[in-house]
Amino acid sequence: MDNKIIENVLLTIEQYKGSTADFKQAAVSGKYGRMPFFSRLLVWKVCALTETLNMREWHERLRTSRTVYHGLRQNREMRVPWHALDDECDLAEPRSRSESDKPKSRSESDKSKTDKAERAQRRQLAKTAVSADEDPLSSAPPRREGAVDQTELDGELLRSIVLDVQRLFPGEEFFVETHRRRHIATILYVWAKCNPQVGYKQGMHEILGLIYWNMARESVEVPADYSSDDRAVLALYDVQYLAHDVFALFNRFVVASGVVGDFYASEAQLMLSVEQFNALLMKVDQLVHYNLVTKLRLESQLWIIRYLRLLLARELGDVESISKLWDRLVAADSLSPKPCVPQLTIFLVIVLLLHIKRELMLCDFSEALTLLLRYPIGAKTASHRDFVDSLFDDAYLLYQSRENDLKLYEVGSRLSKRASGGVSVTYSPKVSLDTPSPSPSPMPPTAEESRAAKMAFEKTRLEMRLKKKAQSMLQ
Repeated sequence: MDNKIIENVLLTIEQYKGSTADFKQAAVSGKYGRMPFFSRLLVWKVCALTETLNMREWHERLRTSRTVYHGLRQNREMRVPWHALDDECDLAEPRSRSESDKPKSRSESDKSKTDKAERAQRRQLAKTAVSADEDPLSSAPPRREGAVDQTELDGELLRSIVLDVQRLFPGEEFFVETHRRRHIATILYVWAKCNPQVGYKQGMHEILGLIYWNMARESVEVPADYSSDDRAVLALYDVQYLAHDVFALFNRFVVASGVVGDFYASEAQLMLSVEQFNALLMKVDQLVHYNLVTKLRLESQLWIIRYLRLLLARELGDVESISKLWDRLVAADSLSPKPCVPQLTIFLVIVLLLHIKRELMLCDFSEALTLLLRYPIGAKTASHRDFVDSLFDDAYLLYQSRENDLKLYEVGSRLSKRASGGVSVTYSPKVSLDTPSPSPSPMPPTAEESRAAKMAFEKTRLEMRLKKKAQSMLQ
């Protein structure tokens, strides 16, 4: 495997003549993903960490981030309290001998028993409140009132992380291994401790878990007897630093990209992102916006939060399709002068809606909500990966047109027509010429009355057109 990795890296460098910009552009366009020498690890670490295809610089550029994570793991405050987990949890560990061998006074012993009973009760309540089928992204977990020492808070943090990690991608055998789940839980715990203003939020485990999965599959041990050139290449793939690099990649992908700030930091900021989605959807396709927001009165926050926070991880069918989409997201973010992942994600959601536009037009409230919560990815195409390529291409085109409302509308119209199989359904604010003029009135209507009448007229007119178009589609 080592020789294959080295060969793929050298072929990649040769293909793009050592140009990091050309390599990133090929990753964004999806061309590199179709190459026989494609390496996902190379895409992520070059785009997010090293910023260069010069393999002789990789070790030095990675040293800083690896040293930071190593230092954090050595910090006493960052020690993971595995002993705070339930005894039946396979990730639980006893306290260190230095702690367990210390004699306890009677009061300390009583307090320990009381604390253990309280923790057991809280864990039982947590198990009852959260099941594997529930959506973990609806709200932040409640925090117990009153004075709580840091040790107890750390234990609660770890238990909430482990609860999510234990049900991570249940269909993937990769995550059955205890040491892998321990790695993921450790990285999340250290990250949450380093970012107390945000902390751990449900959903982060799926993002980090997928990054870890992809990096681990290509990581290898680097033999000491390899040549200096071979070791220079394999420095990027060194399994010894898997956790170090995943920590840095997660930090770059969710923090530097703006994902945490826009989707996780606060409910207020999340609602601003939902409002931005509504505004952009209105510009791209007025009919879809009208049907969902005005006609069905389906508030976007009822369904879109999972799409945004998980970066479509639950909507695209399988982990390989999600990974392929994220390859292009991380490459696009590395080329953008400012963070672009949050807004690109919003456009990705809009394109997904365009693909089910006809279905949404025929739905009532509950049917539309069900369709959005269980996006029919399997019904859209026989190949999820081809669909992902098309999805990103369309969203990226919308993103590039975001500053020009007219162009955004024109691009949206073309995409909507193509996604609808050539059936064009548009909304025009113009009043029909054959509409009879109102009879003269001795008292002209006020501006407010005119606006209300016009809105009522347009609403009725659009509903009639919707109904007519829906009937024609059913024929």
